[in-house]
Amino acid sequence: MKQLDKKYNDEDNLLVNDLRSIVNKARSKAFAAVNYSLVERNWRIGQRIVEQEQNGVARAEYGKHVIEVASAALTEEFGKGFSETNIRTFRKFFLTFSSLGIQQTLSAEFRKQKHQTMSEESSLLPQKGQTAFDQFDLRILPWSHYERLIRVEDKKAREWYAKEAFEQGWSFRTLNRNINTFYITSAFLCLRISSL
Repeated sequence: MKQLDKKYNDEDNLLVNDLRSIVNKARSKAFAAVNYSLVERNWRIGQRIVEQEQNGVARAEYGKHVIEVASAALTEEFGKGFSETNIRTFRKFFLTFSSLGIQQTLSAEFRKQKHQTMSEESSLLPQKGQTAFDQFDLRILPWSHYERLIRVEDKKAREWYAKEAFEQGWSFRTLNRNINTFYITSAFLCLRISSL
């Protein structure tokens, strides 16, 4: 936190600190909302590409065609960010994190919840020792983290890194360094060895 000028009295300092807190919280919420939207958009594009490919006949050629069409159309309408390489990355993101738990649109979720009985609603509450994140698997990380995680071939290691990045609040730099140096705790190694 910045040091306040000595020209402020204690009451002014309190006011300025409160205002800073309000602005910082609003910035954090805005960043989280933008990040979630970006992750959701990329996941849904990947999902749609995979669905389209599965409906195709000659998969390899048709898959290439689907990516080319998607890239051209999205680039024409929305500009940069939708190269064929990026579309392939979105596809891989969906395939790698298909169980990420990207929810339906808010209105669809609301309608679905509106028709649930009270007993069903109470079963939606997290159980003892469980958070809402655990139950709904909404461990949404920044997009840059997912871009790095999809290059981790071992599924269990990838899941461990994702979980740790979320719980420990790792920056992209920390995540990348830990993956590059094979940073894994002894608990994970024990689990890994016992599963062999």
